[in-house]
Amino acid sequence: MAPARRRHDHGEQPAAGLLRELVEEAGQLGRVVDLMAVDNLHNPAALGPEGRPLDWHSVRVIYRVRVDAPTEAVVTELAGGSTARAAWFAPERVSRLRMTEVAARATGRSGW
Repeated sequence: MAPARRRHDHGEQPAAGLLRELVEEAGQLGRVVDLMAVDNLHNPAALGPEGRPLDWHSVRVIYRVRVDAPTEAVVTELAGGSTARAAWFAPERVSRLRMTEVAARATGRSGW
């Protein structure tokens, strides 16, 4: 499943936010089984949602999640969300998907 990218809700713990996003953006119930990595991204020349310059700094936490009873991936988030569609992919197909840099790292397409 291609990982989603979104900020957590205010005061929400990262693992809880990940599991909430998994439900909203793929309709799956999962459980965190491992902390894979923590890193950060700093882009002082980023543009914010309003098109204004923004000194962007994010901390990225990458977990391994197990979905014990996978079902068809369906976006359940309300209109205006950040995900257009969700799907499961066989491991051999993942290498051919377009991904963000952090998704590629999380799936082993690039080194740490």
